[in-house]
Amino acid sequence: PILSEGQHGIIKMASEYLKWKYRDEKPREKKELTKEEKRANWWYYHKYHVIFGVIGALLLGDLIIDATGILETKPDVQIALITHSVPDSEMTARLKNEMEQIAEDYNGDRKVSVAVNSYYFPESSGTEETMYAGYASEVTLISDMEECTSFVFLMPDPDSFQNFFEILSYTDGSLPETFENAEGCVLKCSDLDAFRNLPELADWYAGRRGFWRSKTVKNIEGCESFWNRLIQEK
Repeated sequence: PILSEGQHGIIKMASEYLKWKYRDEKPREKKELTKEEKRANWWYYHKYHVIFGVIGALLLGDLIIDATGILETKPDVQIALITHSVPDSEMTARLKNEMEQIAEDYNGDRKVSVAVNSYYFPESSGTEETMYAGYASEVTLISDMEECTSFVFLMPDPDSFQNFFEILSYTDGSLPETFENAEGCVLKCSDLDAFRNLPELADWYAGRRGFWRSKTVKNIEGCESFWNRLIQEK
């Protein structure tokens, strides 16, 4: 058969392509990369994996720390401050500092820390805002008692407090039979050496909570040791 001119052109092009495809060609010599070039090459292809991996690790670390409280300083003893006026932050800070002078590391974290939990109970209902603040404090304090959080209680009116909450033990830790008043359960702060630098609390009273169940505050032995140091008279 006679091929057309177009078919001759196609065959010629195919022939030229096959010659090019199967041509003899010397293999390229593989260049040996230096250590710096290898590192640069690795970083070029993996830098985004590293960046996103670091970001993910940091986020995961933050979540773990928040969830477990690993870096959070845990108090060795906690004090409930029962006030009839808005707590003075400056006085509260000084109280915390003074209490840490007599506390010790009861929980073994190599730090001495005392937490002061303020509870505000206005003497009169006053405004709606004051009323709700009192309700909120009462609910929070009840939670404190249920969870056995605070061990020491500081208050200006111990009889009313004991009659209402029925929580204070005698100063030696034994339990009272009645809760009509706080007799035998508190000591006046002005008589105690621990409060010599806190004249604002001179007319206040210090008491410790009692336990009617097996559940107690954390570091109970340490808290009792703290209490015995706290009630040393001048």
